[in-house]
Amino acid sequence: MKRYFKNIGPGAIITAAFIGPGTVTTCIKSGYETGYSLLGIMFFAILIAIFIQIFAAKIGIITQIGISKNIRENTHSIVGKVFSVLLIVLAIFVGNSAFEVGNITGAVIGLTGIIGNGFVAVKVFAISTIVFVLLWCGKYEKIEKILGIAVLVMTVCFVVAAILSKPNIGQILKEVFSFKIINKNIMMVGALIGTTVGPYSIFLHSETAAERWHSPSDVKYMIFDTIVSIGVGGIISCCIMIVAAATAKELQISEMTIGNFAVALSASIGNSGQFIFYLGLLAAGITSAITAPLAAAYTIVGICFSEKIDKQEWKFKAVWILVLIIGAIVSIVWENSPAEVIVIVQFANAVILPIIMIFLYKCLNSRRMNEYKNNVFMNFILFLIIVICFFLSIRNIFRIF
Repeated sequence: MKRYFKNIGPGAIITAAFIGPGTVTTCIKSGYETGYSLLGIMFFAILIAIFIQIFAAKIGIITQIGISKNIRENTHSIVGKVFSVLLIVLAIFVGNSAFEVGNITGAVIGLTGIIGNGFVAVKVFAISTIVFVLLWCGKYEKIEKILGIAVLVMTVCFVVAAILSKPNIGQILKEVFSFKIINKNIMMVGALIGTTVGPYSIFLHSETAAERWHSPSDVKYMIFDTIVSIGVGGIISCCIMIVAAATAKELQISEMTIGNFAVALSASIGNSGQFIFYLGLLAAGITSAITAPLAAAYTIVGICFSEKIDKQEWKFKAVWILVLIIGAIVSIVWENSPAEVIVIVQFANAVILPIIMIFLYKCLNSRRMNEYKNNVFMNFILFLIIVICFFLSIRNIFRIF
């Protein structure tokens, strides 16, 4: 067991990636509007995320290259290769740049709640500088440890906040196993699954798994790492939903935003609870602000160039620096997460996630996987996940239009 826990790492990075301000906002909105009724759906979303991330990391370990390079190698026609490269590069770059705005903005809100209002530009600069320094060093192990610590901080903060909100445990247990999905909540269901299973996390996990593990015998450590880490992410998400649901009746909020919600929390869980929530939000913003540019660099460099990815190469650094700069500038200019850009990101993710899942299926059954190709049962599980992603994507697309 000591060896298993010693191999915790890449999964923690994925948890740090998807537990950002976007996830916090979605979970707050879900808990505030629907109470505990979608907690069961969050468990389902975490289960889907665990399977997808295990599939992605397995490709990285067995082939020793990320999914982006696998897609490049497994797409043989010129038209297909050009289409896949353009689609993934555009969606990942635009999407992660927009997410970076939300990540930095969320971290600023958390920092503001701790140290006070004012000097937004200074706060954005300080957070962006921290992210820049960590990424510029290029030390994978150091980034991994920092993100692991931040995930632990988030877990403690949001669990304590959930306890302070004094939820109805009996009602929670009843709702968790009810799996209520009514038509008016279908978009919230899609949002919870979408915020848990982000396209860029799939690429990031395959790359980090390939860097950490180098033998098929290491797959068992990866599975343990993924289940524990993503499971912790699920606990964090559920705690945020519980806080919002438990305090919904006491809060009078006209517009549901992270800032408004955090301020209103003081009436229900006190100033200390509010401080804890802000600290967790700050950690969530910084961790996602690190992983979004990192994932964009891995994905774009991996699919556009044939050589092995080197984090010290100018191509790799140029991508994450550009994503970080765009996020910082837009955060200063607009000060709030821009709704127009987020709508574009939602549309891009709605279109690209099922397509990436098909690429994932193709990679898992390619020649490079040798005897470690998916078996019939695993392909059936993956097929069901693809169908679910297509269904939710179609609903999201219709909703956007």
